[in-house]
Amino acid sequence: MDAKIPAVLGVAEARTRLPELLAELVEDPEHDPILVGAYRRPQGVLISPAEYERLMALDAAARRDTEAVVEGP
Repeated sequence: MDAKIPAVLGVAEARTRLPELLAELVEDPEHDPILVGAYRRPQGVLISPAEYERLMALDAAARRDTEAVVEGP
């Protein structure tokens, strides 16, 4: 995924294009996040299921690492 900040889709446009947007995310699991919001201010993010699972695994690993440090040897 690129580090650039993606453009924000308006809610109405996202609603109209939702099937297309979801298909893009399924076809390309490394697709840039799709930001959705009102007045072009981000209020939500669409990501692929693969990216969501990757982020959840990172979060779980970070929690385990933190618990190991807090609990000590």
